[in-house]
Amino acid sequence: MAASFPDLCVLLVEPSAVQARIIRDQLAGLDVTRVEVVDTGEAALTHLRARPPSLAISAFYLPDMT
Repeated sequence: MAASFPDLCVLLVEPSAVQARIIRDQLAGLDVTRVEVVDTGEAALTHLRARPPSLAISAFYLPDMT
């Protein structure tokens, strides 16, 4: 039986739209449908303060956070 996480809320922080789509598709394969995508570190911090997710996945390098 494959893992399934339908109640998981994920914040995905990824500046590349292509990479974000790939990761989102992989999460969908695990039945994770509640994924919010932001493309900057500042947007991620704002989102984290307003609506803390169950899990945050972030790119290692975010240009606005250097």
